[in-house]
Amino acid sequence: MATRTLFIEALEKDSARVVEAVQAHSEPPTPAVPSCPGWNLTMLLTHLGSTHRRATSRLRTPGETTPDPNDKSYLEVTPEWQEWLNTGKAPDDAAISPALVAWFEEGSRELAAALAATPDDAQVWNLSGRSKLPASFYQRQMSTETALHRWDAQNALPGHNPDPIDPELAYNALTLLFSFLPMRFKSFNGPDGQGETYHLHRTDGEGEWLLTFNGRELDVQPIHAKGDVAIRGTASDLLLVMWRRIPLDGLEIFGDKAKAQHLFELLPKM
Repeated sequence: MATRTLFIEALEKDSARVVEAVQAHSEPPTPAVPSCPGWNLTMLLTHLGSTHRRATSRLRTPGETTPDPNDKSYLEVTPEWQEWLNTGKAPDDAAISPALVAWFEEGSRELAAALAATPDDAQVWNLSGRSKLPASFYQRQMSTETALHRWDAQNALPGHNPDPIDPELAYNALTLLFSFLPMRFKSFNGPDGQGETYHLHRTDGEGEWLLTFNGRELDVQPIHAKGDVAIRGTASDLLLVMWRRIPLDGLEIFGDKAKAQHLFELLPKM
């Protein structure tokens, strides 16, 4: 069973590995991140660091105080870094700044501390500052976000051999994904479902899901059931496939392979 300790330790470990990947290529040109088109390692570090700091700000904002959407002082970024965040583009021909790395490390430490200090059931503001949710959501969301971008950072290194995501963390990330995916599908401007069913089966522990598409409705059930297509893999590989980090080719597929690929025409990009 996942605990706050698992999530916080994963956040700390993956944050440290992001820094290791960045420091392995601190000189220009800054490597591109293949799994995040248009980004380089500088942009990835800036994005993830800003996400950490926004989450920390929400965790530490008193519940009766509505966050000001125009106040981003909590980011503590330079004008140059803010421009990168605004445009989604960081320069390729500049070395990764030690100051940026230190800023990222400080932000990840503060997030871990905020998560540890906030009761799981405390109602805190979501990232948009428009509604509240339990603080435990941030434990899952931020550890998942950091793990995926750690994988992205390692994927930018020569040889592209990223470490898999921790199995229990990946399993919990999948349960989180499937909790909000039906709502995302409903508003996604993609093809309507025609009754397609997909059975996803984790091979390194507990975890099965049946996805059924009908019109603009997606039903996700955590059950063992026969689908038009079955996709089997480790929790890490299933998560990476669902987040479009790796192709389906490396997983076991039972059924029509074209229909298996159709899953990613039905689903919105995360």
